[in-house]
Amino acid sequence: MICIFLIVQGVCGLVVVLVYITVAVANCNPINTTFPLQLNGNVVKCIFVVTYWLLTFSIAWFAIGHIWIFRKTNVSSKGQFCETNVSTVSIIILLYGYILGIWYIGFSIWNNASILRWLQNIIQQRLEYNLISSFLFSNEKQLILVPSVAFRHRSNNITYPSDDWMLYAQGWFFEENRIRAKFIRSIISPFVDNIDKKRISYFTGSGKKHKSLCIDGLTYEMCTKTDAHGLIKKQFQISNNDIKQLRIPGGKYGKIEYSVSALKQNMKTKGEIFLCDDNGISIISDIDDTIKITGVTSIRSVLRNTFAGTFHAVAGMSERYRYYESYYNATFHYLTASPDQLYPFLREFLDREQFPLGSYHMRHFSWFDINFFQFFLSKSFIKQKTSILNMFIQETYSRKFILFGDIFQKDPEIYAGIYRNYPERILKIFIRVSQLNEPNRLNKVFQQIPKSKWDIFVDGFDLPEHFF
Repeated sequence: MICIFLIVQGVCGLVVVLVYITVAVANCNPINTTFPLQLNGNVVKCIFVVTYWLLTFSIAWFAIGHIWIFRKTNVSSKGQFCETNVSTVSIIILLYGYILGIWYIGFSIWNNASILRWLQNIIQQRLEYNLISSFLFSNEKQLILVPSVAFRHRSNNITYPSDDWMLYAQGWFFEENRIRAKFIRSIISPFVDNIDKKRISYFTGSGKKHKSLCIDGLTYEMCTKTDAHGLIKKQFQISNNDIKQLRIPGGKYGKIEYSVSALKQNMKTKGEIFLCDDNGISIISDIDDTIKITGVTSIRSVLRNTFAGTFHAVAGMSERYRYYESYYNATFHYLTASPDQLYPFLREFLDREQFPLGSYHMRHFSWFDINFFQFFLSKSFIKQKTSILNMFIQETYSRKFILFGDIFQKDPEIYAGIYRNYPERILKIFIRVSQLNEPNRLNKVFQQIPKSKWDIFVDGFDLPEHFF
């Protein structure tokens, strides 16, 4: 009886599938010959029905085949069949229960307009992009080199100390992912108007893993490979003679320029390295809501000020930074929680507003580690910023540092922790606030730090000309 029931069910399932496919093609018109493809609610319903009956039909015929083989090879009597095939019957019953559950959920969706619209949009995007973008257009490859630093190499030979440098190369080799970019635009479009498609395309790119890259123009070959995310994170020991060859002549920056070639890719990109010697002054500055208006306390503001419109600077900051650069011969380093995928656009902003050149130290957004919204709300930047600050202090013997941040995230706590560990190396801490009369939190955070070592500001015009 079970076998007869399954055969009848399978045949009925096949007939229903054929009928619904005919109806879908004739009335629902899911395959439109014009572009862009247009879907409506009826098409979504038809797709659901066809999928449901395909599942039902497949399970029925799978069960028939299983029982037929079992009877041919192992069963000699009906009684033995009933005794030995209980597990198979149980599995079939569970599968049909699962199918009925899907049918119930499907009818719930059928009668819910908002869910139906959501499914309609998802199917629309997948059809349109799979058919058009994936097959007709090739994705563009990009190689970004993020400006970094070089420190003196620490030789273990006391008699003959090394004058080499340790160069920290950082960057990203990626390919634009058009489908992912389209998907992210659809997610943030309710919150952001006039989305910059180029920023989205960089942010949603797919890293090119294990690609060979080499620094050109050195006395000996230096090569590395990108990691699993397409990132370049490599330290190179480079001679002082090579540094002299690469150093920009006549410039006021302790800066070198180098070029990197991607093997077998016919691609070459220039990078910048800022020399951070044992002596001197470095200014380490946050970007978001310290020198660039972002609104990090609101996810809507972050998205709007990151993926749309023109970046706006905090008034007076670029003028004051240029003065510090000239007066103290200071080297600048920009330490930010922003993703390095957006470096080209931040660099364009800093150049436009005439901020001093400097190294950039950023996070990387990975689609495998964290979801889109969590990245902007997470506090992983605390560990990242602390690690970078420790690197600067530990890799230089007596260099002094001035720290700029804002009150809107955790910069005060991060800087206070660094000061407690290295009080003699931190000249001053400046924290941007929204009003000059709101230091309550800061008084608590900096209660063990002399008041002469920290101050607050709203814009660049509140900052002093001299630190000491």
